[in-house]
Amino acid sequence: MKYKYIHFEKRVNPETKKEFYACCNNKTGDVLGFVSFYKPWEQLVFNQAVQESVFSKDCLLDIVDFIGKQEGLCAKKLTSHT
Repeated sequence: MKYKYIHFEKRVNPETKKEFYACCNNKTGDVLGFVSFYKPWEQLVFNQAVQESVFSKDCLLDIVDFIGKQEGLCAKKLTSHT
């Protein structure tokens, strides 16, 4: 899915070997935050890369859309293996 102002890049933490997504600005490529699995809540969450980051309503809706789609893909993988 293409978003107007942001895109997501799949990455791997070299220390933990766990996958996450970097949320990046389309124009500059700057990393704005990260989408990853948060074990205490057992769900995907978004964390800002820097505290000074600001997000418009449209960007926040795109982040929510991306997380929802990733959760849907995870659910499909789980049900296809049962």
